[in-house]
Amino acid sequence: MAKKVLLLFNPKAGHGQHDEEDLLKMVNDAGYDCKTRSIKDDGWEKIPSSVDMLAVAGGDGTVSKVIKRIYHRKKDEPDWPLGVLPFGTANNIATSIGATAPPEELVMQWAQGTTPFYLGQLAHATGNNPFCEMAGFGLFPQHLDDMQQYKGKELGPQDKLDAALRESVLSIDKLKPESFEIEGPGFSKNGNYITAIVMNTRYFGPGVSFAPDADHEDRKLELVLFSDEQRDELKQYYQCKVRGSESGLHPEIIRGSRFTIKTNAKRFHIEDEIFSVTAGEPFEFSSSPEPVRIMGTYR
Repeated sequence: MAKKVLLLFNPKAGHGQHDEEDLLKMVNDAGYDCKTRSIKDDGWEKIPSSVDMLAVAGGDGTVSKVIKRIYHRKKDEPDWPLGVLPFGTANNIATSIGATAPPEELVMQWAQGTTPFYLGQLAHATGNNPFCEMAGFGLFPQHLDDMQQYKGKELGPQDKLDAALRESVLSIDKLKPESFEIEGPGFSKNGNYITAIVMNTRYFGPGVSFAPDADHEDRKLELVLFSDEQRDELKQYYQCKVRGSESGLHPEIIRGSRFTIKTNAKRFHIEDEIFSVTAGEPFEFSSSPEPVRIMGTYR
């Protein structure tokens, strides 16, 4: 009997390359019994008990929502494996796990096994928050503010990436050093930084990578730190990205299973959400105790 798949999709997924009927046919042709549901529908989170597997088609925001839905499943709900079909602008999560083949090939790989995807976790006064890609201070709260001017504008995928890279250069100029107290297993350090990011995946934002060794399978996080002295280096990195070339980047990277951070920064971000906080409150970063199972083996 064919396994029952619920495919959750973003209606804008694929920038017009694949519509709902295309996605449905693609999965059914691979031997599954597939139903579809838009991620924009009210109650999309309610998964029928008959479903064996979930799949998601969309960009990083959509993929992240579905991963977190599985992570937050109720005790009486199954541990659904998840098939990922990347149809976004940057596709950082899919690229980080290695799911970069054409969608028709990815669907065929679902039967080959699963890849564990551990999430990052942030415990703070604002609550307990899982994240797929990154969370932190400095560049990205500023960058998300600066990208508001593009909200509602119809841009193609490459234009979106180019705009994000250009705005990042301008955002870096606005950053002010903040003080940080950092503790982890066997170490502690204090310093002033213009950006501090805890990475769970290798790629993030407009397809950039500050921590090339970040691995979603190893239950380790990468704390990436940029001092004020590295501002020009960080700007050059993005300027080269705009031109389609690469530039060396040498942030301080601390790898660990958990971090506690105190800072006088007044804002932080989790993925693409910004939060205001009281300076000095502790941020507890760790890896999730259990992974979400991504269908396919990509290594």
